[in-house]
Amino acid sequence: MSGRNGAVRRRVGKAHPARRTERVFGYGALAGLGLLLLCIPLGLVMNLFDDGLESPVFLVPLGLGTVLACAGWVMWGSWSATLDRYSEPLSTTAKLTLAGTTAIVLSVLLFFGAGIPVVVYGDTDPPPDWVIPTVIGLGGAGVLLFTATLVGAAVYGGIALGGPRWWWVGVLLSAGIAATSVGWAVGQVPTTVLGVVCLVGSVVGYRRALKSGLGQGRPDAVEADDHRRGRGR
Repeated sequence: MSGRNGAVRRRVGKAHPARRTERVFGYGALAGLGLLLLCIPLGLVMNLFDDGLESPVFLVPLGLGTVLACAGWVMWGSWSATLDRYSEPLSTTAKLTLAGTTAIVLSVLLFFGAGIPVVVYGDTDPPPDWVIPTVIGLGGAGVLLFTATLVGAAVYGGIALGGPRWWWVGVLLSAGIAATSVGWAVGQVPTTVLGVVCLVGSVVGYRRALKSGLGQGRPDAVEADDHRRGRGR
């Protein structure tokens, strides 16, 4: 495989650390699937007892299997697709793509963790003292991680394409997404329109950043243009 500059590049091999991590995610997904299959006969047995299906003996493997299977398959699929798309040595964009995917899945797991006490103690009045701080802590951490990942990826995208002076493109994209979402949720038309304007402006900004980066010969801009034209790396 060769890039635009003619340099020969190797596909990401099985011995690469990222490939080993990818396999770990796959094994985790298979382990989760195994736990879910185990829950079928376990559920039939526990159903013979009063409140057996509400026992930790059944709920723990069911919850753990669900988390491992869902998160494992998502992570394995995303890492596999990313590593198949890029070559060795991995570019900064490839590494940040892997890190961003991991951060988003982790934020979803934090949301899931925040919801567990609500489900378990939702009918308890009052709930244990630790429930509310735990829900706020895990939920808040998930929101912060998810937001930071999206904003960071957007800002880095502009910088990677055109250079440091294009950082504002990512900020404009993030502001557009936030304004559009909030405006649509609360029914504020001016806010929604402002968000759409920001989104359109960010699209134009990214295209100009790509053009600027190609003029400078920036590797990430060349790589993005290759993928856009269907050449790949």
